[in-house]
Amino acid sequence: MRDRARFEVFGYSLHRGEGPLRQHIVEACDVFRELSGLDSGEIAAHIARDGIDILIDLAGHLEHSRPEVLALRPAPLRVSYQGLPATMGAELIDYRITDAFTTQPEETPFWSEKLAFLPGTLFIYNDHETISENVPSRSACGLPDNGFVFCSFNANYKIEPDVFEVWMRLLARVPGSVLWLMEGGEAVRRNLQREAATRGIAPERLVFAPRLPHAEHLARHACADLFLDTFYCGAHTTAADSLWAGLPVLTCPGETMAARISAGIVRATGLPELVAADREAYEELAFRLATQPGELAALRAKLARNRTNCTLFDTMRRVRELDRACEMMWQRHLAGLPPESFTVAPEAGIDS
Repeated sequence: MRDRARFEVFGYSLHRGEGPLRQHIVEACDVFRELSGLDSGEIAAHIARDGIDILIDLAGHLEHSRPEVLALRPAPLRVSYQGLPATMGAELIDYRITDAFTTQPEETPFWSEKLAFLPGTLFIYNDHETISENVPSRSACGLPDNGFVFCSFNANYKIEPDVFEVWMRLLARVPGSVLWLMEGGEAVRRNLQREAATRGIAPERLVFAPRLPHAEHLARHACADLFLDTFYCGAHTTAADSLWAGLPVLTCPGETMAARISAGIVRATGLPELVAADREAYEELAFRLATQPGELAALRAKLARNRTNCTLFDTMRRVRELDRACEMMWQRHLAGLPPESFTVAPEAGIDS
C-alpha cells in the first residue's frame, strides 16, 4: 500500500523461512533479497549498493537481529519500528516510530533514538486478515458449553505471578468459569496447573489451545467471552487479532512501551473503557463483565460497529501516516539537519 510514486520498497531477509506469509512479503516488495547466509559486512554492502535512503529495522535486540549491520551505517537514516518494544540503547538508530500514548513525550530523554509520534497508534494491522468460516463449538475446543470463558492467548512467557494471581481470584469469584491459554508444551501446562491448584483452583479449569493455522485460530475466538491481558509485556499482535475477531480485550497499561502497546491498540478501536486505570480496576472490571452479560454484550456490539471504521483497522490510513513520517525524516535529512523528535499530524478531518 505504500505510494509507489514516492517510495520504492526493498525487503532484506535475515532469517530464511518458507510459507504463505513469507511469499506475501516477497510479492509486496519491489525488490526482495535473501541475505541470511551473509556476514554483516556483506549485508551492509548490499544495502549500500541498493542506495537505500531509510533503513527500517524490525528486530532490535530480538531473535535473528543483526545490530552490527546498523552500526556500519549502510543507509543515511536508520529507523526502528515494531519488533523490540524498547530503545536499542545505543547510537545505532536515528528514529523510533511510536505514538504519544505508548511512549509518553516526557520519556524522550531516555531513548537513544529520536521519536516519531504517529497519530492514534503505532500499531498497524492487515484489515484483509482472513477469519475461517468454520467456527468450532466450545466442546470441540475443550471448553464447557456453559460458563464464562476468560482467554489469554499471549505467549506463555508473558504470564507473570502477579497477573496469574488476579486470574485465579477471578476464577474463584466466577463459578463455572475457565481460563483459556495458548498451548506451550507439557512443562508450561504442568507448571501452570500446579500453581492453580496451590491457589485452590482445579487444574482442569485451565484449558490449553493447540496451535492452528491463523484463520482457524481467529475463528475460535468466538468461543471466548473476554480476553485478559498481561501486565509487564502485554498483547500486541495478539490483542489486535482478538479485536479483529470480535473478542473484547481488557488491558491495564504499565510504565514501559511493552506494557502500553496493547492499551494503545484497544483505544484505537474506540474502546477506552476497556483500558483499566490500575490492577484493582482491571480485576473488578473483569469480574463485572463476567457477571453482567448485558454490559459485555454492549461492548461486543460496539466493537462490531467500530471494526469497519476505527483507526486500528484502517490499514490504508495507517500506511499513509507511515509514508508521511518517512517523508518528514527524509526532508529533515536533505536540509542538513540532525534527527529530532516530531509528531505526524492526523489527516484533515480525521479524529485520531
